[in-house]
Amino acid sequence: MKKTYSIGEVSAKTGVTVRTLHYYDEIGLLKPDKDAKSRYRMYTDEDIFTLHKIISLKNLGMNLEQIRGILNKDRFDLNTKETLELEKRILSRKIKQMEKSIHVIDHILELLEEEGEIDSTILMSLVRSLQTEDEQKEWMKKYVDEQIVDSLFQAMQNEEKVKGMDKMFLQFAQKVKQLYGRPVNDIEVQTMIENYLESSLQLFGKEHVQSIQ
Repeated sequence: MKKTYSIGEVSAKTGVTVRTLHYYDEIGLLKPDKDAKSRYRMYTDEDIFTLHKIISLKNLGMNLEQIRGILNKDRFDLNTKETLELEKRILSRKIKQMEKSIHVIDHILELLEEEGEIDSTILMSLVRSLQTEDEQKEWMKKYVDEQIVDSLFQAMQNEEKVKGMDKMFLQFAQKVKQLYGRPVNDIEVQTMIENYLESSLQLFGKEHVQSIQ
């Protein structure tokens, strides 16, 4: 006689909630036998093995319909291979996005330590800029020679230059906020623009700045 387990025991063994096990039964993904008298769900070792397969496939990023398709097959075939390759690409993209987000957070933390405090609007603008760097690059290629854009972004791979650029942006943005509403020919406005251009030339080199004007 096969050993059986109650739904509570299966939940304790696998970490899958009772509610989730009920749902898997309802949609036919994992349907255990039911006791003839009590009608309680009774899971076998085979059911638990199937549940572990479901957990593993979920951890690969698959949805329940994809998992159902794989569980219903005795052997893996080319369609399964294509599904796994697609999930690999999706996961790789997610990993890349997460790594980028971590990099942005580390970068912002460094700036906060150096600056002490940063205006929230300016900070969010900088975060958005860092997050959409790839989109900015593609947009620039529509209006500027591709080699020039690649050269500019290559120069921005230097960590020290990136930090310098972001500090320069923060200081410039804070100054713009202070001088907002003043005419363009105002002495302080003119000085602010001159200082920003001069800092850009020093940071990226004259050839890079002039190439995108």
